[in-house]
Parts: sequence; structure tokens; C-alpha cells
Amino acid sequence: MQGPENTTCAESRPRRLGRRWMTTTCGLIVVLATTAVCLWVVYSGEIWRRVEFIRKGNVRIGELTVCLDPKDEMITQVILDRGCYEPESSAMIREILKPGDTFIDVGANIGWFTLMASRIVGREGRVIAFEPAPESFEYLRRNVEVNGCKNTIIEQKALSNKRGKLELRIHETNKGGHSILTSAERPDSIEVDAISLDEYLEGVEGNLTLVKIDTEGAEGIILQGMQKTLRSQPRMAIIMEFQPTSILRTGVNPTAMLCDLLGMGYEIQVIDVPSGDLVSVSQPQVSKLSELLEASQTHVNILVRHSRGRKREARNARLEIDTSWGCCWSGESANGGVSFAGVQPVSLRLGR
Repeated sequence: MQGPENTTCAESRPRRLGRRWMTTTCGLIVVLATTAVCLWVVYSGEIWRRVEFIRKGNVRIGELTVCLDPKDEMITQVILDRGCYEPESSAMIREILKPGDTFIDVGANIGWFTLMASRIVGREGRVIAFEPAPESFEYLRRNVEVNGCKNTIIEQKALSNKRGKLELRIHETNKGGHSILTSAERPDSIEVDAISLDEYLEGVEGNLTLVKIDTEGAEGIILQGMQKTLRSQPRMAIIMEFQPTSILRTGVNPTAMLCDLLGMGYEIQVIDVPSGDLVSVSQPQVSKLSELLEASQTHVNILVRHSRGRKREARNARLEIDTSWGCCWSGESANGGVSFAGVQPVSLRLGR
């Protein structure tokens, strides 16, 4: 009796091992398959955009056909990777603009924000885009034409504080990096036409809703040339890059620039990356904001708009720089503390 029982037990052991092996293998296959599906979901959009770009020289993103510069290592690559450019600012533009509004794009480059705004404001609205760099202007013109933006005017001009000529330094690989400032990355320059926004808008009727300014340091000079517009357009908002180190090099004090806007009744709000939340910066905090950005050699995008009739999203905030994202501003703080997460974090306190 013992013999047969031992034989049965001996025979069942390989079967048990086989079942365990099959179970483990099947579990591993399920994990690998799930991982593959997740990776496909994440990267399939990027893959198809790159294939489409190689075949056609443009990509289809939502309702837009976007022609991209293959020599550009910044804007082109970001759009191919993410299917969007500056998503936080893009979301803010979509939130602010309504059908029939007027949008001005200063430093339009290939026209990402121009195309988006043109769709939003519709036939009754109006878009004016300024781009002085010849190659970028050609892509802007092509994008406006391909997308049938009949409500859009494009100008191959730079905005400044007066009419005249400017030396524009050309960045060969970062087509969003053209600037009036000299640098090792911008060895060559071209002469471009310039005009102030106040002069350009003389005789133009209607209200402005939103102005976007991204000009690699020339923002202060452009604001000097739109003082009349700032005072005569109470509904106007501005989305603007704020990089104090670059603005200082143009002879404009960045802290005074923001304080002047506050003095006109505008509110300064930092657009958080990556959440898109708005964090208000009061007048006593402005200098600390500039100091923090100068220390980190980086920038933020800010929203400037009249505070009349609106509640502030945050009066005092804990402002942080996250080097993995660039600039990150988040959360509320009772004491208005500021911390810089750099190589060696330091902390500051903002006055109320």
C-alpha cells in the first residue's frame, strides 16, 4: 500500500511545479502586456506626430494643421513630443478669449497661439500677430494660410517703444530664442522694422481682450511703447514672459516695470507650472519675485489684468522654484515664505 501512494505523490510534484510555472508565466505575460499598452497610449501620439511630420512637414493637432521648422530644436520638438506648446499659457488663453474678442500675439514665431486664438475668436473676432524673424514669419504666414485664418493680420515687425530699426540676434537652433540681446548662441544679427503698439493701434477701433508677449527680454521696452493702450483698455489682459536678468540687460528695471502695472490698477499673477494655477503677487512681493528669478537665472509666465470686480485667487503665496520643470509657484502660505530649490536651497520671506 505504501508503494503506490509514494508513486502518486512523486508523480504529482512535477505537475504542481508545472502549474506554478504556468501561473507565473501567465502573470508575467499579463504584466508585460499591460505595460506595453500603457507605453503605447503614452507614446503613440508622439510616434504618429513624428511620422506625419516626416511625411508632410506638418502635424495635425485637434482642428489645427501646424507647419513646423525642421531646423528648430525647441518649439518643433516640444510640439512633436507633447502635441502642445506651453500648455499652461495655452489653457489660460482658451479661458480668457471668447468669440468676437481681439488678440495680439507679440513674438508669434510659427503661430501656435495665433492659430489657437483665431479659432476661438471666430469670424467676428480679430487676431494681430507680430513676428520680425524672416524664417519664423514664413512659417507663421504658411500656418495662417493653411488653417484659413481670415480673421488674422500678420506683421513682419518687432514691437518696441518707438518706430525705427532694431538689430535682432538670430538663434540658429532655438527659433524661439531670437532676441535683441547678444549671446554666444546668437552670433548673427539682422536689421528689422520696429513700431510701438500705441502707434500701430492709432485709428484702430474696438477693445483689446488679450495681448501675449514673449520676446526674450524686450518685454519692458514693449510695455513702454503701449502706455496709452494700457490706460485706455480696461478689459485688456496680458500674458507675458518675465525674466528679470534679460529685462535688466535692455535697460529696464523689472521690479519697477511690474510696480508701474500695479499702480495702474493691474494685478500680477504668476501662472504655475505644471498645474496652471494662478498665484497673485502683491506690490511688496514684487522685488522678492525678481530677486528669486535672478538668483535662479530663469523665468515665469505672468498674467496681468485689472483687479476691479474680481477676487484675487491668492494674496500671499509660498513661491517655489522646481528645477525639473523650470519655475513652479504653488500653494498658499500664511507668512508668505519663499524657497528656492536649487543646488543649495535658501528661504526668503515676503512682506505683506
